[in-house]
Amino acid sequence: MAQIEGSTGVRVCGVSPGLVDTPILDTTGGDRRADWMEPILSNNRALPPVAIAEGVVRQIEDDGSAGTILVVDASWYDGG
Repeated sequence: MAQIEGSTGVRVCGVSPGLVDTPILDTTGGDRRADWMEPILSNNRALPPVAIAEGVVRQIEDDGSAGTILVVDASWYDGG
């Protein structure tokens, strides 16, 4: 898809978000956090939604991002 930029001026890129800290995490088990979520959350840090937004902005601002997927996870957010 990166090839279409030259002929159309359209740049195609993407963002692959990691775990995002939203209210839905606390309702995965109905009115509480589901038990199956605990191992996931103990091994992964849920990012604030703004982290994903920052990843999107980075892709938009980076002229060299055509054809790339930016993985937005805790390691990117902490060092990104």
